[in-house]
Amino acid sequence: STHISKLTGQPFCLSNMSLGTNIHLHFTILSQRYPELWNFNLTCEAQLNLENRYCHNCHKCFFISLFGILSGNIPNGIDVEQVISGPFFGEKSGPELDKLSPQNGKNSLHLGNIFGIFHQMDLGHWAEQIDLKSSNLSDEAIINLKKLKVHYGNEIRDEVTKYYFQALKHLPEWFQDPFEKILKEYASPSEAPEFFLFNNKRVVFNYYYSHDF
Repeated sequence: STHISKLTGQPFCLSNMSLGTNIHLHFTILSQRYPELWNFNLTCEAQLNLENRYCHNCHKCFFISLFGILSGNIPNGIDVEQVISGPFFGEKSGPELDKLSPQNGKNSLHLGNIFGIFHQMDLGHWAEQIDLKSSNLSDEAIINLKKLKVHYGNEIRDEVTKYYFQALKHLPEWFQDPFEKILKEYASPSEAPEFFLFNNKRVVFNYYYSHDF
């Protein structure tokens, strides 16, 4: 923002509307408020095909499947059995999890190379919240999800069910109020967590920067 403002001689604000939110909240709003978009999303970047939108073999398809199982709202076009029981888990994720020693009351190290480095808190929340007894899945899929719960369902990560109000003040005023009004329908405001986990390392987001216009 500062660079473009100086370059053009005009005030310019480039904002990231997802800075104070997270994947769990994005999926919640899409699936509940905009179900037609939820059923038409292009989360998987491997396919980029409107007719066949999911590759069923990447971490993004895996996350869509987990949220679909958790929320009971699986988007059209994705076969969660194929994702949970197929090559992604059967050949890649499951064997890697088998190499980890379960931690007593703590989540195992995040496999960022498989599950994606930015989705650590969402994965923990979903693994902790998913009720396998109520899911209509095959025995193989349930066994795989139990592995996930053993390693990542040991800590309550409810920060992903909130939005962080510090970030909203950096959005343009004309957008901030209506955007927060929508967020309040699906989440409660919160201070940002003290730190985020970025591929098992603690990082801090500083929302208190200033625009040098």
